[in-house]
Amino acid sequence: MAMHCPKCGNEIAEADVNVGANVAFCRACDEALVLSSLATGAPVDSEGVPVEVFTPPMQAVDLANPPKGCAYRDDGTVAEITAACRSETGWFFLFFSGFWNAITWTVGLAMLFSGDSTDLIAVLFMIPFMLIGLLTAAFAVVGLWGAVRVRLRREDGEVFLGFMNIGWRKTFRPAEVTAVALEDSGTRVNRKAVPHIVLKCLGEEVKFGTLLKEDRRNFVYGALKQVLGR
Repeated sequence: MAMHCPKCGNEIAEADVNVGANVAFCRACDEALVLSSLATGAPVDSEGVPVEVFTPPMQAVDLANPPKGCAYRDDGTVAEITAACRSETGWFFLFFSGFWNAITWTVGLAMLFSGDSTDLIAVLFMIPFMLIGLLTAAFAVVGLWGAVRVRLRREDGEVFLGFMNIGWRKTFRPAEVTAVALEDSGTRVNRKAVPHIVLKCLGEEVKFGTLLKEDRRNFVYGALKQVLGR
């Protein structure tokens, strides 16, 4: 049976297949691939490593009994679906950003106020590292106290990700949503597919929910399918 590289599609010659080592070599890509994944047709990532494919849940959600960290309300004018982003990843970013910022900002500010003109060049060198610290701090805030919120009105809708009222927003028209889907986001955690929610609108797609825990993401997904009827 002919085998083909999942990246370039070229056929792999029998001479480049090592059954004992479970390796197949693609000369076009100059890469070694996992032979068993090619033989079984299992999905692989960009490096030819087998990965888990995400399958959307089929069961309906109970809007009156959302899982912990989620909420649903509908006052007749606005329907709102909320899910907290709180997870262990947020704690990781909190400790990492604290350590990183303590070093980079201490060094950077010490150089800035040293009075030595040569230190100003060093400060410019430190700026990217200080910005990385701010970015990790933002991830920590969202990962511990942030939330995903979807608001639906008759004429307009909004997806929000952030902390309090600070964050990313994307508006859409509910009437133009043709489908609500859970799809592979392309992100891998321990080689496991991490999905995101996709609102398929006319002419565009709104993607979000990668930072949510699985049960909360499934609730938002199921709630949107019920409310929008898609």
